[in-house]
Amino acid sequence: MDTTQTEPDDHEVSFRPLSAGKDAVVPTQSRYSSRAAIVQRCMGKGAWNLTDDELIIVTTPQEDITDPKGLKAIVQCVKEQGYRREAARATRLLQRYRLVHRRYLELLQDSIHKDKPSSEAGLKRKALEQIIRETKDQTRFPLAPTNDSVSQKIQDFAIKAQRKPYLDIGIWGFAVLRLNYNDDAAWETYKQALQTSAQKRLLGVNVPKHICEMFCLTYLEDKTALSGPVDQVKLARYWDESKYSETVHLHINKQFFLSVDEFTREGENPNDPPLNIHDASVDEVEEANFPGWRRTSVFELITWHIAGIEKSHLHLRSAWEIIHS
Repeated sequence: MDTTQTEPDDHEVSFRPLSAGKDAVVPTQSRYSSRAAIVQRCMGKGAWNLTDDELIIVTTPQEDITDPKGLKAIVQCVKEQGYRREAARATRLLQRYRLVHRRYLELLQDSIHKDKPSSEAGLKRKALEQIIRETKDQTRFPLAPTNDSVSQKIQDFAIKAQRKPYLDIGIWGFAVLRLNYNDDAAWETYKQALQTSAQKRLLGVNVPKHICEMFCLTYLEDKTALSGPVDQVKLARYWDESKYSETVHLHINKQFFLSVDEFTREGENPNDPPLNIHDASVDEVEEANFPGWRRTSVFELITWHIAGIEKSHLHLRSAWEIIHS
């Protein structure tokens, strides 16, 4: 993680509480005055294309809602509202983590300068207490200096998964659904290759070792329910029923999951195992221009997809449109 600092007194200004005027939320004007028009847009292009105000309009209780499309749109909008709340909460935690980390480095340098060394745990606790006190009642935090590298994006993704101010313990990663049950020995070999390749790639893009060691792939196997070719609708529904089970760790990513239907692909690097990455929010494929998933590999997953997912929930859809435009 980039530890570049600005002038020593920057934080004293940056952490000043925001004024009521600047912190006020200005409602966004919707381009659609008709609720029916918003519902139609939701069914045609998805709830992720709606503004916050439009989501509220769709989910506001109405009398005698019997239209199946209207009910389906409400479900999609409620899911999207939940995702946006979680994304905003995770972003706030990440911003606070960066501030705490920056303050910790400042306290560490100060203790070295004064020749009064303190314990790492004590300095971290002091930094956390100071930042919590200085940002009390704030919902938006000033951004500390960051490096927009692949390594930084992966670290951000991992930090958000931890749901804690320090990345000391825990895991982060994805669930992998097994679709091919023809050869158990080949499956075990594939899993080993997958883990080895992932660790090498993470270290190759300068992700800190302790974050690499926390990377986890949870394998879900069910020959009756999962065997067969890639089927986005079937897999998304299976994942929706399984993602909060005892076999899936709390910090495994719930918005995206992986699947494996081929252990090797002819003409491709055997040290870069093939994968499929799925957007878990797409459980009904109605648009031919985006099936809800795309084929990838370990190298692409780490250097492209994780970095893209960290920035936008629409990553897979955007990647598909760029490739097939």
